Amino acid sequence: MSDDEACVRWYVHTRLSRDHNRAAVLALPPREAWPRLKQLQAEYKANQQTSGEKIDSFYQPESLYISLRSPKRKINALRIVEAVRHHLAIHDGNLPAALDDIKVVPIPLDPITDRAFEWTVTGKTAMLKAPPLPADVVEPGSARARAYVLEYRLEVK
Repeated sequence: MSDDEACVRWYVHTRLSRDHNRAAVLALPPREAWPRLKQLQAEYKANQQTSGEKIDSFYQPESLYISLRSPKRKINALRIVEAVRHHLAIHDGNLPAALDDIKVVPIPLDPITDRAFEWTVTGKTAMLKAPPLPADVVEPGSARARAYVLEYRLEVK
């Protein structure tokens, strides 16, 4: 085997191994995925520094993980909005002080973080927010973190 062939075989093996690891992590539930995503992110940064390979931010594992679960996140948030509307209908137009006060329908968790959505009430206005992404993987306040913010403002008339 020539040196060129050995180099190509090594590169293909390395690339396939990395892609298989990334695909396996994408299928994991959040509690198992986030530590692995942090590890993959560190490996990618190290590889980028040594090889100079440019990786588009969309193809980074944490971006793919979030993108795959974002539609379900929006659906779960809208399920909560509908649960609040139902609560308003059967409680004389009063907003629940906490999401735990809604007992008739189940309140889903955020599929990206596996944590409860945030709920605050001020008078006749409520805010429903998705929990922030893990700070050790997505830097808080960064453009990427802001792109994944999910908030709904509900006003009772």
